Amino acid sequence: MENKDLLSLYCFLAFLVCTISAFPEKGKWTFEINQDIQYVGVSKSMFAGTNITFKIQNCRSESTSLSISWKLRHSPCWQEYLGLENIETGTGQLHGYYMNPHAIPEWLNYSAADYVASQESIAACDGSTISMPPVLQSMEKKHTKQATSVEQPQYVIPKEGVYLFVITIKPKSPLGGNHSYTAQILIDMKSDFGYLSVIDWPLLPFYGTMCGLYTVMGVLWLVVSLCRLKDILRIQMWIGAVLFLGMLEMAVYLAEYESLNKTGELTAAAHYSAELLSCAKRSLARILVLIASMGFGIVKPRLGAMLQRIVGVGVVYMVLSAVETYLILVQPKNDRSRNIYAASFLLALLDAAICFWIFLSLVQTTRTLRLRRNTVKLSLYNHFTHTLIFAVASSLIFMLWSIYYHRMDTCLKDWKELWLDEAFWKLLFSLLLLVIMILWRPTNNNQRYAFTPLLDSGDETEEDDVMVNENLGMKMRVNRASRANTPSPRTSRDGPSGSIEDDLKWVEENIPSSMVESGLPLLDSEEEIMTTRFELSKMQ
Repeated sequence: MENKDLLSLYCFLAFLVCTISAFPEKGKWTFEINQDIQYVGVSKSMFAGTNITFKIQNCRSESTSLSISWKLRHSPCWQEYLGLENIETGTGQLHGYYMNPHAIPEWLNYSAADYVASQESIAACDGSTISMPPVLQSMEKKHTKQATSVEQPQYVIPKEGVYLFVITIKPKSPLGGNHSYTAQILIDMKSDFGYLSVIDWPLLPFYGTMCGLYTVMGVLWLVVSLCRLKDILRIQMWIGAVLFLGMLEMAVYLAEYESLNKTGELTAAAHYSAELLSCAKRSLARILVLIASMGFGIVKPRLGAMLQRIVGVGVVYMVLSAVETYLILVQPKNDRSRNIYAASFLLALLDAAICFWIFLSLVQTTRTLRLRRNTVKLSLYNHFTHTLIFAVASSLIFMLWSIYYHRMDTCLKDWKELWLDEAFWKLLFSLLLLVIMILWRPTNNNQRYAFTPLLDSGDETEEDDVMVNENLGMKMRVNRASRANTPSPRTSRDGPSGSIEDDLKWVEENIPSSMVESGLPLLDSEEEIMTTRFELSKMQ
C-alpha cells in the first residue's frame, strides 16, 4: 500500500510540474497588414538598454495615408501577456491595453502599471519605408518628447522587465476615397546581449556548458572503450548510445539558441529536431536504467522476452513525450487545453510506473547478489541504488519548490528563475549518467562484473574434493558418491562418530544459514547453463 501511495504522489507531482512552454521568445517579427487590421502587438521580457525599432515597408495604396502610434506597457507579472494575439481587427485585449494602459486585470495583484506612448504620426502609403521618430521618455513621466534624429531606435528600455508593445495603424483618405492598403510591419528588439530575452538568455551558456560536458564524457568513454574493446560489456554499449544522443541533443540546442541570439529569427525545424532528440534520449535513458537495475550482463546473461517489454515501454514513452511536446509547441504558452493535460498526465503516470519498476528490479537484483555473497557486484549495485534514491529525492524536492513558487502564484514576479524548470532535469540526468559511467566503466578487470554461470563439469574427474564457486560464495563437495567407500584418516582414528561430527562441522562452516531460510533458487537455471554451453561451443 505504501508503494502505491508513493507512486500516486510522484505521478501527481510530475503532472503538476509539467512546464507549459512554447518556442523561445524571438527578437524580430514580420506581420502582413491591411485595412482590416488595427492593432499589432508583441510581448517579451527585455534587458535594460534594449532598443525597440519598427518600420513599415511595401505599403501599397492609391490614395490612403496611415495614422501610426504606439504604446509600451510594463508589467511585473509574467503571466499577464501570455497568450495574447499578435494581430487584432477590432476590439480585443490589445485594444483594451492600448486604450486603457493603466487598467490592471482583476486576477493580478499589483498596484500600478507603467507605460509610455508616442504621438500620432501621419505617413503616406506610397511604397516607401515608413519609420517613426524616436521617443525620449522614461516610464515615470507623463508627457513625450520627440527627437529629431530618425536613425535612433523608437525607444530604449530603461529597466529590465516584461513589456507589451502595441502599434495601432488606421487608414486615412479623403472623403469617399478608398481605404484599402497592404503593407509589412517589421519589429526589432535587441539588447547588448543579443536578441534573446531575459528568460531565455541563461539557457545559452547552460547549453554551451552541457555540450562541452557531454563532448568530454563521450570522448573519454570512447577512448576507454577502445582500449578495453575485447572485454566490453553489452550494457557499456547502451551507455555509449545514451552519451551520443545527449551530445547531439545539446549541440542542436546550442546551435538553435546561438542562431536566435544573433539573428532574432527562430528556426522551427531546429527546435522540433532538438525536442525530438530530447524525447529519444529520455526514452533510451529509461531503458538503460531499467536493464541496469535488472542486472543485464551482470547477474543475467540476457533478458529474453523481458528486453522486448522494456524496449516496448521505451517506445511508448517516446511517442507520448513527442505528442506532448508537439501539443505544447503548437499552442500558446498559457494554453490549458484538455489535450495537453491528457498527454501530460499519461506521460507522468508512465514515468512513475517506470520508476517503481526500476526500484522493484533493484530489490530483486541486490537480494540475489546477497544470497550469492558476491561482494564486488553487490557494492556496485548499492552505489547505483543510492544514486537513484538521491535522484528521486532531488526530483521530489524540486517539484515541490517549482509548484509552490511557479504554479501557485497568480502574479509570478520571480520570472527570471523560470529557465531552471528546463535546465534542472537535463543537469540531473547528466549527473546520473556520469555516476553510471563511473560504476560501469571499462577496466582491466571488466570480467569480474560480467555474468559467470555455474557450469557442471560434464566428466567424473576426481582431482579436487572441494569446488569453490565465485558467484555463490560457498563451497560444494564433488564426487562424494565415488568416495563413499573410502575411509578417511579421521574416520579410522575416531570411528563413525568422528565422521558425523566432521560432516556437521563442514555444513556449519560452508553452507550459509540464509540458504535454509530463503526459498529462492541459488543456482542458475537449466536454460542459462545450456545457453552458456552453447556459447562456449561456438568459441571452440
